[in-house]
Amino acid sequence: MEFLLDEDFNHALVGDALLTLQATDPTLALPAQKLALAEVRRSLASFDTDKALAPWRLYDPAQAYAAGQRIFSTDYGLFWARVDVPAGIVPEDGPFWAAGDNRLPELVDVVMRLTLFSLAQRLALSTVPAAVEAGVAQARAWLQAQSAGTAPALLPRLAGKGLPLIGSMPARADGRALW
Repeated sequence: MEFLLDEDFNHALVGDALLTLQATDPTLALPAQKLALAEVRRSLASFDTDKALAPWRLYDPAQAYAAGQRIFSTDYGLFWARVDVPAGIVPEDGPFWAAGDNRLPELVDVVMRLTLFSLAQRLALSTVPAAVEAGVAQARAWLQAQSAGTAPALLPRLAGKGLPLIGSMPARADGRALW
């Protein structure tokens, strides 16, 4: 599993497009998503994208987790590590884990649009649907604006890579820390 969840595809697509994706060989979606993530990382090279684009991992109680890592579990749901978590700490342990999805909605949207574009190309559709073409253009415009600094920065910049982000760490609209 990577950055996107199955539910992300279910929310992004409707009707025939969703049915086409669901009928697609699932091994095609992961390479498409990896291409999308690579494009985002290249476009945002001056930003710290490691935590923001961290993949989801299946929870394993025998494993330790670094701060910011995301896990999912059929028993516990979606969680992310607030701090480094030693092995054996269950996701319900509040000081170590936070429940829910800490991904930036803008990044989910951009990665989804780029993934769908790559997937449409991999499916060798006779034409890429207009909505997918428009979506990838919007995603790339957003990435370019982030990189150029012409849009509000949502991620901290790496040291020595452009202007520092004003404030400490970005926060969600509800005021919660991202990681």
